[in-house]
Amino acid sequence: MRKTRIAMLCMALFSVKNGMSIAHAENHYDPALLKAMDGAPEIKNVDKEITQQFKEGDYKLHVFLNGDKAFKVMSVTLKDQDQGAPAPCFTREDYISFGIDISSSGVHLPEDGDKTCKLLTKAIPEATYQLDPSQMGLRLQFPQTMMLQNLDGYVPPSQWDEGIPAIIAQYQYTGSKTKANSDSTGTSETNHFLNLTSGINLGAWRLRNNSTWQNPTDGEKAWNNISTYIERTLPGLKSEFIAGDTYTSADTFDSIQLRGVQMTTDTDMYPGRINGFAPVIRGIARSNATVTVKEHNNVIYQTNVTPGPFTIKDLAPVSTGGTLDVTIKESDGSETHFQQNYATITNLQRQGFFKYSLALGRYKPDEETDDSSDDNEILPNPDDDTDDTDDKVQSKTKSKEAYVIQFNSAWGLPYNLTLTDGVQIAESDYSAGNLGIGADLGFLGALMFDTTYSQVRMDDDEVPTGIKGHRSGVSERLAYSRHIDTTDTDIQANARHYTRDYASLADAMVFESNSQNKQKEYEYTVSINQMVMDSQSLFLSANNTLYYDNQSSQSWQAGWNTSIGSAQISLSLSLNKNGEDTESAGWDKQIAVTASLPLNLFEKNNSGTLSSTLTTDTKGNDTVQSGYSGTALQDHQLNYSVQVGRNYNQDGDDTNNGNLDLTWEGRAGEAQIGYAHESAQDKTSWGMNGGIVIHANGVTPGKYSTGAIALVSAPGVAGLPLAGNTGVKTNHWGYALVPDIQPYTQDIIQFDSQTGDVADMDSISQTVTPTRDAVVMAKFITHPGEKMVATLYRGDAFIPYGSSVKVNDIDRAFFVGNDGQVYLSGIPEQGVLTISFGEHQTCHARYDVLHSKRYQQFNIATLHCLD
Repeated sequence: MRKTRIAMLCMALFSVKNGMSIAHAENHYDPALLKAMDGAPEIKNVDKEITQQFKEGDYKLHVFLNGDKAFKVMSVTLKDQDQGAPAPCFTREDYISFGIDISSSGVHLPEDGDKTCKLLTKAIPEATYQLDPSQMGLRLQFPQTMMLQNLDGYVPPSQWDEGIPAIIAQYQYTGSKTKANSDSTGTSETNHFLNLTSGINLGAWRLRNNSTWQNPTDGEKAWNNISTYIERTLPGLKSEFIAGDTYTSADTFDSIQLRGVQMTTDTDMYPGRINGFAPVIRGIARSNATVTVKEHNNVIYQTNVTPGPFTIKDLAPVSTGGTLDVTIKESDGSETHFQQNYATITNLQRQGFFKYSLALGRYKPDEETDDSSDDNEILPNPDDDTDDTDDKVQSKTKSKEAYVIQFNSAWGLPYNLTLTDGVQIAESDYSAGNLGIGADLGFLGALMFDTTYSQVRMDDDEVPTGIKGHRSGVSERLAYSRHIDTTDTDIQANARHYTRDYASLADAMVFESNSQNKQKEYEYTVSINQMVMDSQSLFLSANNTLYYDNQSSQSWQAGWNTSIGSAQISLSLSLNKNGEDTESAGWDKQIAVTASLPLNLFEKNNSGTLSSTLTTDTKGNDTVQSGYSGTALQDHQLNYSVQVGRNYNQDGDDTNNGNLDLTWEGRAGEAQIGYAHESAQDKTSWGMNGGIVIHANGVTPGKYSTGAIALVSAPGVAGLPLAGNTGVKTNHWGYALVPDIQPYTQDIIQFDSQTGDVADMDSISQTVTPTRDAVVMAKFITHPGEKMVATLYRGDAFIPYGSSVKVNDIDRAFFVGNDGQVYLSGIPEQGVLTISFGEHQTCHARYDVLHSKRYQQFNIATLHCLD
């Protein structure tokens, strides 16, 4: 019978160990297990009995604040009071880290600079505490009037972590090889693209370099250095300082790249933060295509997509607003181009809030281009009516260099108003001023209007068409945003008008010879998302640019999604037009219908989806694509997709196609490989992305990250997975990287207790608060060693319930449960147990795991305690 109870105890321990949300800071026997076991008596006053075992000293405890989730695991000193059990004692820094308002009456902290601790009962008499032995936790309750306002998870600067010294490198690599099947010579083309971010962290300083590489084609450079800069946070000013290649704020003027210095408000440092924004790009591909996204004429993103609708959500623009150039290159070499404008609307501020950006440096123009058809804008000659469209020759776009100063700000005013202003000067060549007003109209939405006045000096020797003197123009911009609760509708709209003589700074710095250029007159951007009941949604987005020569560039995306049972059905429409002056020419139309059904064909723990897509261009060119995609393996580390289809062409030359794509997520990053077959060609694609961090204790690889990183340290524990991060596990030395943690917030780094062995750790979670782009250490205390369930006797009687057990005088306490049973973990193979019970009574028992019985991963022993 007793052997059965021990086996059940081991099974319960194993089950609870792998299902607990918080590991025990001091490993002990959890009496709740006995209550769950057959025949086990119910234990009363458990906490009281075990709490009496807390003596004066230092303990590693989980600290809970005001009934919230775990604040953090920290070393807590317990000191004897005049009466009663020991009470927690904290330093001034500890109290501040809890968010205590030191200016509040009733708060009596140690003086500034005093490193000694002060009893909670004396520092804040109105506070209460409770020691929780079941989780080795300390629950603290502070009066709300004595706490700093904690808005939207705000963490005070005293708790921000600048991180450890480190060298980092992040990479995104894609490649493809295309082989023509219709060519007897077997012509092939190979493409490579690498996006590399590298840098050094030292204290609050960050050094970064962003570069791209692609195999040279058409005379393009292989390496392109996008930017090199140093940055640091300025907590006192709630600002960020950057020196080097930087992109100016797009809140007021068009974003430009400077080589100089910039200081700007970092809104992430404030409570109620304004979240970062990145546009979502939607489109439809007719075949296995390559999608390339450019900003400021730099390639910032490239990926391979299969036929049908696609959505790009992981884009990280290099500036805060502007125009993205999107190219869809089909397998037959044809290309579809469209532009997507984006901006961080709206620029509204709370009353009393001041947001600013100040930049000074040398204007760094976009890369030179040899395409005279680009939409680079310069001031046209309004008096020159000659039409030289037929006489265009290819010419090189050049840019002047000038030192630029730019300042813009936004002031939060009463009555939900915001005032914006700005000035931009480029030596004596260009100047611009901006003034705007915004309003939060409540249920009517948010509205922002601003106007920019520009003046540019043009000389005869700069522009062959004869523009000279000072020309001035105006640009007006209107932005609107609204969420309608009753209909669950999101609306975003932007409109901008340019007078003929208006020029941005980039326009003024550019001139072209022997070419006629287009001048923008209007820009419109609209985005509407609508929920229809609980199972349907609609979206509509439009980008429209009109030019003074009556040409236009337009992009329309619309879609409808619905669910029928577990099946999903979507309809997508894509219309794109680029600069043609006729109503029909230049339009690229795509319509796609997709149906998908969840279907697990393989492992029950992994999801799968069966889908089919019909795509048409309304000209008789149709594609039907069907396939199955899902995840595999225990941790869903493998993503796969298999598709087959047929292309129906208007000329009757129908062809078949097929795709196979695999993506592996591991601790060192991700790897992708794909194969696409069409009658005319075969295409193999591959890719890898990830990063490495070089730190004082070695080199740790990990997943690709665009921001702050947590370096997890769990010495001696290998292969332990991190919750919420597919494929991320500790390596042989116990290190792992958690990518893209949020700056200035409390990020919880937690091991996955469902799949990992966490019994020998003081805690499975840590809280970190990094500054921007920091590498912060999340260090876990581990206790590698043996696990043993021991039944303890003193004479013929069980050791009393609640007695404490220490191993070899190590400062870790375990507690005895019912029938003298105690669970020990992280202990040496042999040693001496010191058991304390009653009024200062102790006894000792020797153990040797080699002489004990084995049940799964536990050692089972019966020990006799001797005085």
